[in-house]
Amino acid sequence: MSAKRSSQNPPEADDVGAALNLLRDALSEEAQRINEEGAAAMKAGDYPTAEGVLEFAKRLVAFRSKVEGLGLEWSELEGLRDKSSLEVQEIVSKRFFGRKQSGEITPFQNFCRPLLEVLVEMGGRGKAKDVLDRLVEEMKDTLKPKDYELHESDAKQIRWRNTAQWARNRMVNEDGRMKKSPQGIWEISDAGRKWLKKVSNEKKAAWKKTSTTTPVAFHASCLQIVSTCLKQIFIKQTRSSYLSQEADTALVCAVSREHDNGSARFFWYAFHPYQEKFLASTKRGYLLLGCGSSEVLLLIPYSDFAPFIKKLNRTNREDGFYSHIRIVPDNGKYELKLEGRGNRVDMTKYLLAAK
Repeated sequence: MSAKRSSQNPPEADDVGAALNLLRDALSEEAQRINEEGAAAMKAGDYPTAEGVLEFAKRLVAFRSKVEGLGLEWSELEGLRDKSSLEVQEIVSKRFFGRKQSGEITPFQNFCRPLLEVLVEMGGRGKAKDVLDRLVEEMKDTLKPKDYELHESDAKQIRWRNTAQWARNRMVNEDGRMKKSPQGIWEISDAGRKWLKKVSNEKKAAWKKTSTTTPVAFHASCLQIVSTCLKQIFIKQTRSSYLSQEADTALVCAVSREHDNGSARFFWYAFHPYQEKFLASTKRGYLLLGCGSSEVLLLIPYSDFAPFIKKLNRTNREDGFYSHIRIVPDNGKYELKLEGRGNRVDMTKYLLAAK
């Protein structure tokens, strides 16, 4: 049975990207139809016809690859436009580049690293649909509203999925970071693993450098604010531990500057077993987290925080371990990062400003 052509909307005038996508998709459908009818000829014993159809299908697929390459080149031109000055954009955007404003759509280059990371988590390969489902969860903090709209060239294709496909094709055909796997299967290559490791090491080194060059110390101002809030006088026990004058309330105060590891902004704190034991030793316990300054404070009751402690990432040492508290700011919310990709808990309700 012949492939049924999907319902598509014609691209707007001068929309080169949409036109190339439309041509690419039309060629894919036609190649599928030809293959199906060629297979029917082969099954019927009409071998000369089947062989002729097969040769034509190969040529058609090769032509489709060229169209796909043009699409990638056009996407790079759009990216170059987006990085240019406003004066340059004003001149070059009068016709062909005027359809998408800078920053409206996530460029395909931004999909490459998270896509490879998802594949590694899945054991190196997976069905395209499963990979995409995990990818959108991973990129939910990166994708823009327009990424979730339907593509101009295909009313059934969401834009971010189309961009992810471009990223995959680029890594297969241009630099080999992904393998040429069977249809419907996406797979990372050895080159992709090496690239991912290299980029991760570079970003970790940059983060380590920036995170150690700016000292942070605003415990005193944090303590003053929380004392007023709880109507308690706290007496310092250790550098970060405080006990109320009545000895019925324990407080652990930790502060952090804002970090940026290249893919996300966050606040980071080490949390030790002895701190957990201290918070559990009194009638009431609170964890106070200073996020960048004393103007943004999270005051979390120990009873609320305790269930999450075992779900935090850990660093093991010869003398024990400590847990990683990572608070991620996200559009006005403050989320606690737990083990597992994309696993977060909203902690915004503990903002002192919200009390």
